[in-house]
Amino acid sequence: LRGAMLRRQKALNRSIGSVLVGLGVTLGLAR
Repeated sequence: LRGAMLRRQKALNRSIGSVLVGLGVTLGLAR
C-alpha cells in the first residue's frame, strides 16, 4: 500500500512538473 501511494505521488509530481514546464514555455513564447 505504501509503495503504491509513493508511486502515485511520484507520477503526480511528474505530471505537475510537466504542466509547469509547459506553462513556462508557453509564457516564454507569448512574451
